[in-house]
Amino acid sequence: MVAGAAAHLEAYPCDYGPSMFRTSTTTAASVAATVLTIAACSSSAAPELAVFDRPATAEDAVPEGVDLPQEVGEVRYIGEVEGSRVYAAQGPADHPWCVVVLTGTVEDGAWVAGSSCADDTEFEERGVSATVDGAEVERGTALLLPDDFSGELQDDWQVAGPNLAEPIGS
Repeated sequence: MVAGAAAHLEAYPCDYGPSMFRTSTTTAASVAATVLTIAACSSSAAPELAVFDRPATAEDAVPEGVDLPQEVGEVRYIGEVEGSRVYAAQGPADHPWCVVVLTGTVEDGAWVAGSSCADDTEFEERGVSATVDGAEVERGTALLLPDDFSGELQDDWQVAGPNLAEPIGS
């Protein structure tokens, strides 16, 4: 590391504002510090869902008889909105964040399940939502959110619990 670079990173973390462009003699150390600051602030970690950090439980299993799409991997129960069970699921590599919504009663055969998946960027910025409905069941809509979601929900959504949002008026 170039001498003086660490001090610059601490003093101006992720600050792309005027302070980075002070009028002074440009030295190799300050150029290196600027490059390191931009590189450190340009990379962001992939979104996370802590529910996948624990082993699956019986509650995480979708009811027997419900077949999920083949691309959906591990599943974790997130909660309930609009009378529908909501699960987070791991999807394929290019769209690893999935939500599964199950509405209706599996025992009597009157149920509908649907899923939707998103890539890292979509999931981090907006989450991923799915809506299901059928002739014999109530409509179910849910939005799965990453841990520490910092984006803005659309006007017609409200937080319903950790990692979960629902349409307003549900």
